This record gives sequence, C-alpha cells and structure tokens, in this order.
Amino acid sequence: MWAGSQLRPIRVTPDTAARDGQGRKCCTSCGEWLAIDRFHGRAVSPDGLCPACKRCTRSHQLQRDFGLTVDEYEEILKSQGGGCAVCGKTEESNGRMLAVDHDHACCPERMTCGRCRRGLLCTRCNLHLGAIGDSIEHIEAMASYLRTTLRR
Repeated sequence: MWAGSQLRPIRVTPDTAARDGQGRKCCTSCGEWLAIDRFHGRAVSPDGLCPACKRCTRSHQLQRDFGLTVDEYEEILKSQGGGCAVCGKTEESNGRMLAVDHDHACCPERMTCGRCRRGLLCTRCNLHLGAIGDSIEHIEAMASYLRTTLRR
C-alpha cells in the first residue's frame, strides 16, 4: 500500500464454476443465471465453460468487429426472413450464427465502419463471395460456364 493513497475495496472475483440449485451458471457479463447449454465450451476454464453466456460473447464480438448490437443483428436477420441473404439458410442449418457481410473495398480489414454492412450470410455464401472478391463479372462468367457445361 502506498502512503497517502486512498483505500479501495478488494475486487471479489466471482466463482465462474458455481451453480445454483437448478444447475444453472451465472454469466459474468449480464449476471443472469442460465442453463449450461447457453455457454460455449472452453477447455481452460475450471468447469469447461466460458464465463460469459453465448449471447453476451456474441454481443461483444459484434460490437468489437462490426459496431452492431445483438438486437441490431437480430433485426437484420428478421428483415432477411430469418436466413442468409443469398440462399436463405438459417443459423440452425448453418450450424452457427450468420456472418456479417460488409464491403471490403470500403473497409479492407475485418472490422467495418458500420456504413458498408450489406447483410448476413451463411458460411458457404460468405466464403464464396470472398473468394471471388465481390466481382459481379466473375459471378456472371461462372454462371455462364455452368449453363453451358451442366448436363441436366
């Protein structure tokens, strides 16, 4: 303790492995007691689970990478009919949340300014769009190729 410094209470670190009487775990971010299936697995944690729930974890990632809240993400998803903006695949059939697509010409890094967000895409559509570099000409050439070579 430094002489003349003000005393502060000791920060109490919550027991992230604690469970209530119903077997639920407390999220360190929102403070809610939730079923353990609402937490991602994490091998290095004492209980094998992340300290924050899936929603809070996703909220932090969306805010950090895209300037979006979970509510804004869910509104975009709803406006797209609940699935990928290209093929309609849902989060359940995708096996994970949909990717936030943005214009890499505006923001070449992973993060976006927020003004160039285009929609939510499934993993497959997001990877394909990225692989062709957002080139409409490339997409049209591929479609033309498939039309002339597919045997149906």
